[in-house]
Amino acid sequence: MLHGFLGDVLSGGHLLPADSAAQGFAGFDLLWQKQYVKMGFSESLLTSVLVPERAHVVGAMRQNVAEALANADAEHFEERAMLIELEHRQARYVSYMHRAMSAYGPAWSCFLEPEVLDAFLELPLAHRRGQHAYRRMIRIQSPSLAAVPEATTELPMADIGAPAKARKASRFAETPFIWRVQRLGSNLERMAERVAGGWVSRRRRGHYVQLEDLARITDPEWFRSRLADSRLVEDWFQPAALLKMFDEHMGRHANHAVRLNNVVAFLEWRSGNGL
Repeated sequence: MLHGFLGDVLSGGHLLPADSAAQGFAGFDLLWQKQYVKMGFSESLLTSVLVPERAHVVGAMRQNVAEALANADAEHFEERAMLIELEHRQARYVSYMHRAMSAYGPAWSCFLEPEVLDAFLELPLAHRRGQHAYRRMIRIQSPSLAAVPEATTELPMADIGAPAKARKASRFAETPFIWRVQRLGSNLERMAERVAGGWVSRRRRGHYVQLEDLARITDPEWFRSRLADSRLVEDWFQPAALLKMFDEHMGRHANHAVRLNNVVAFLEWRSGNGL
């Protein structure tokens, strides 16, 4: 199995928009919402499932990220944000995800290789935007991998981040009406996904595993048993609140997939370390 869970950061897939890399609190707030909250826990939702004695961790997390951002060894805000996210993703994923995947067969994490890390960290931001350098590398070095349809477009990998002077004209350049119809359709899909709470998803591709269905179809009772295990949950979470979140997800009233995975991973970490 080929992993790329650090590649999103190094390749530029998680860069903030070029016109919104503001300095100071506005830039940090945008970073926090986009990269650290996203589909995960908002401050209010996390507080609602924690026991009152642990509520202080919400503010501590923001403080931790703010301090890491201020101390990152880079000049520009975006570069500092990339470095701290890389560090945090390594701590979260490499410590357990690679080991878990390796249990099922040979697993290779190409973005853990020092040479690859160094090469991407030296890339100027201009070559990371739109994952230009990353996509070019894949197309040249592994055409067969580039030929696999992308989940978002269902088309082979394209160099969507090429600089303007080298970018080919859009195949819709002479038919702007088609482009606008497709753009409208994409926006309607996003709206339907939010309203339906999981019943409708623009990411439902037959060839890809759907994260939101993991707990629903693999082993729901295993997830429920972990969330209801008082030995692991106590001192941190309110069991009733966790089970309510689980039932909302199972009933497709909301998509709590990332939140449930985060909680279960934390509980398994506690169990594995005897904490």
